[in-house]
Amino acid sequence: MDKMAADMAIDLKDHNMAALSIWIGALLTDRLKMVIASDPKKSGHLEGCTETAEFTGHVIWALYNDPELMAISGKAVIGAEMAVRYGIRDANGQQPLSCRDTHKVAPHIQCPNIIR
Repeated sequence: MDKMAADMAIDLKDHNMAALSIWIGALLTDRLKMVIASDPKKSGHLEGCTETAEFTGHVIWALYNDPELMAISGKAVIGAEMAVRYGIRDANGQQPLSCRDTHKVAPHIQCPNIIR
């Protein structure tokens, strides 16, 4: 998906359209809530490091409204880091952590060339 966003950004640049890949954290779905509730001792730690679906929606809205969006078009970004940039918190007031910190992973820069 990261490479596709990079390629799409090149194709869409002339139309002033941005393309990004957004890395989200662990999503607090009903299923994950059930897993946590079924064994809080084993899975309770997950509750404090999840994101709601709405959180990513707020990040997307902030990106859409950013007048400098085209400057990051083609990149893979981490939703939690974009949230810090735009001052966004999750529904419960929590600031989700970046996977760069929690899992020591980060997007890499894609090759800027497309072969047609």
